[in-house]
Amino acid sequence: MPTHIHHTPPDMEMKLRSMVGAMQGFGSYRLVTFDAGRTWWSVEEDGAAVKPADPKLLERIRAFDALADHARRNGPIGSRPITQDDVSALENAGFGVAGR
Repeated sequence: MPTHIHHTPPDMEMKLRSMVGAMQGFGSYRLVTFDAGRTWWSVEEDGAAVKPADPKLLERIRAFDALADHARRNGPIGSRPITQDDVSALENAGFGVAGR
């Protein structure tokens, strides 16, 4: 039985991206971009409807990415005394920080 092999044109490889996940307050999501992340689109489960992605969802995803970057640069939060930069990164990603 023949197999269909899809090749992404070389000029699209750096531009075409997708994200799939779930986030509290937003539910599950499936996002695609065709311009290297400048514009993100939300795709329905069945692929039948496409609409601009929720800016608040994109903001939360970027905050989680920034939190992960912060931890990579500075080490795991909690493995050392917590700094104000740690608190800011956590709060930006939607976490509450007790005692602050």
